[in-house]
Amino acid sequence: MDSVSCKFVDDAALASLPDFPVLRELVPMDVNDDGFRHVGRCEQLESLILMYCRDTTDVATSHLVGMPNLKKYHAGYTMITDMSLQMLSRITSLEKISFEGCKLITDAGIPFLATLPRLRELSIGGCPKVTHSGITGFASNVRVNFDTL
Repeated sequence: MDSVSCKFVDDAALASLPDFPVLRELVPMDVNDDGFRHVGRCEQLESLILMYCRDTTDVATSHLVGMPNLKKYHAGYTMITDMSLQMLSRITSLEKISFEGCKLITDAGIPFLATLPRLRELSIGGCPKVTHSGITGFASNVRVNFDTL
């Protein structure tokens, strides 16, 4: 997996992302909320790893809801809230989800993810408002990894 900072990539260049039909995995470092409107148009994308997008919020997630092939989603140290978890629960293709250091997600948002029909793995680490009791209620075929870090 390679990643490149998009800090100095302008909006016009980000708009070309959907023009790459072979793009299956993306690690869009330093992309702001608005830039995710282009990521959300990458219909063949199967894996999205949000690292070094620390200012991204639920607005970024709102651009992803229509992605038909997204199987893997990771958010690390973003500003997403339970609203993002509710939005992610509408991406029925998701199989693997992980959150690391997302300080604004809580036990109240986790049950939204339990409704995902293809979910096979959920990993949560360093999310202080998520507790062990908050990660119950998943089907027996879903592997849940929880670490308070």
